Amino acid sequence: MDQINLSQPLVDRLLAVLKEHDPQCENELLASQYMAAIVGLIAAKKLPGHEDRKTFITELSAFIHHVAQDVGDGKLGQETSADNDSAFGIWTPNGE
Repeated sequence: MDQINLSQPLVDRLLAVLKEHDPQCENELLASQYMAAIVGLIAAKKLPGHEDRKTFITELSAFIHHVAQDVGDGKLGQETSADNDSAFGIWTPNGE
């Protein structure tokens, strides 16, 4: 996996698309289930081997834990306003 640049505007746009598709996605935990299902669909299409999919999903799960831990621990800079377009996190897998 490559380095990613995650910003609040990106998150907001993704959530808006999901809410347009299913108004119940106002609940962001339900929206995250949609995102997880989308990842599963992509993994199944792009990684035909069971072991490759399993490895990818395991690595992705660890990555999700890492991001959640960093955000939960306040290790990432907090945005000061809702219209701030700067990134609030850039992660690389495996601490690279």
